[in-house]
Amino acid sequence: MARKLEKGEVEKNVKGEQEMVLTDASLYTHNFPVELPHIPKSMSQPFLSMTFTDYDSLGTLELENEYQAIMVYYSNGPIMALDRTTLDLDTRKWLNKYGLKIYLTEPLCSHMVDDRYADKGFHNFNFGFYSEFYNDINTRTFRAKELDSIWKFVREHALTNVTVATCDYDADKYYPLYTEHMDIVYDDLFLKDLRIYDGMSQQHKTEITKKFVCPMWRYTTARYLISTVMAECDSHLSWYFAMAPNMCEQSPWANKKEMDTYYPGFVDRYQTSTAKMNRKAPYTLDFSAENATFVREHAAHYYPAHTDDYQINEGMNPVAYNEKQHRLEKYYKETFVSVHVESRFAQPTGNYSEKAIQSVIYKTPFIIVAPPYTLKSMREAGYQTFSTWWDESYDEEENHVLRLKKIVEIIDWIESLSYKELMKMYKEMVPTLYYNFQNAIDNTPTGTMVPADNDIVHMQWQSEWANKEFDND
Repeated sequence: MARKLEKGEVEKNVKGEQEMVLTDASLYTHNFPVELPHIPKSMSQPFLSMTFTDYDSLGTLELENEYQAIMVYYSNGPIMALDRTTLDLDTRKWLNKYGLKIYLTEPLCSHMVDDRYADKGFHNFNFGFYSEFYNDINTRTFRAKELDSIWKFVREHALTNVTVATCDYDADKYYPLYTEHMDIVYDDLFLKDLRIYDGMSQQHKTEITKKFVCPMWRYTTARYLISTVMAECDSHLSWYFAMAPNMCEQSPWANKKEMDTYYPGFVDRYQTSTAKMNRKAPYTLDFSAENATFVREHAAHYYPAHTDDYQINEGMNPVAYNEKQHRLEKYYKETFVSVHVESRFAQPTGNYSEKAIQSVIYKTPFIIVAPPYTLKSMREAGYQTFSTWWDESYDEEENHVLRLKKIVEIIDWIESLSYKELMKMYKEMVPTLYYNFQNAIDNTPTGTMVPADNDIVHMQWQSEWANKEFDND
């Protein structure tokens, strides 16, 4: 039950005179006229993200009026504080009058109703904490755990003025179940709040000695398939895993039948490469590891388990260290192009993250392995992409295997070029690269690069769902 605030508390709470209010490990509120129930730490969301909790101001939040209520959810999965909240009539009227905007800073934990690949007994996902989608989509079956919590909250309290801001491009087109009760918009607070730290070289490349750089951390299907290609190329590669060559047979979109239909011959290619990689893994760049992590189940949620850096534990993401310490800079400085694989691939809604910005700040052209229309969303954010030099129609390909095929064809073409040819191409790109670099800075909260202190203040995403209490189905 939400605690109703007294008159003085309401006035303070809704006039922006306080910082964000922590409800649990993942949910913050601002301008909210009641105090939401506290969620004990032992029951808090397992995907703890503290990336954006260091708010000095609320400048990145866009309020339509001075009394609009704001929620910011920094995690994945159901929003437990909402699931356990009951609002009185006055609060409902207040929210309907002034509005409620809920920011989701992580990609949606989406799944499909009646998905034969999903874990029916627990979370309804077919891949860790989200689902990978089929090559033929039916939006009527699409659900998302975060939107389920909001949908339930909105209906139970008869709320009529709710906007959900997601980092999933065009999400409103793909989740029709929810749009009758709330507005869903693309408004990526994760990207809005990214900082660019000083300390990296400000100069473009003067020499190329490597064709590709491809840093990866968590295991996903697309990352696995791309790794088998990059391992055969002149590439800086991080890949910490070993597995059976037939692992993708458990995939809803990348199994042999789908591959043979849309990309004949690729199964033999990646299986042959997998056998070679298993003997050499782990492939490491910024963080080393003694042994490869064995992937026993395709749909499981795997992080590198044997890193020998005390700062990185299993289930953590080293992005904070790479942002501030520029541990990958030396690899980017000598490399022609970055092949970066986003957190999601086989889903309909585009999404890009700090991984794309990492290529931008190191003045490196990029091929982005991501859901469709991700490049389109980047262009709408002011970035220039690389269609002058290669075919970027892959970004508009909604069939996941065909999109992968087009990406691999670009990689194969670049691999066939000489360093002299690549350097000539790179020099042509330099104005675009500097433009993107400045655009990235302009898109930060301060519009400037900021000093990098030595303290790493955030670490993203623990790796496991803690218990079944998080399932609401």
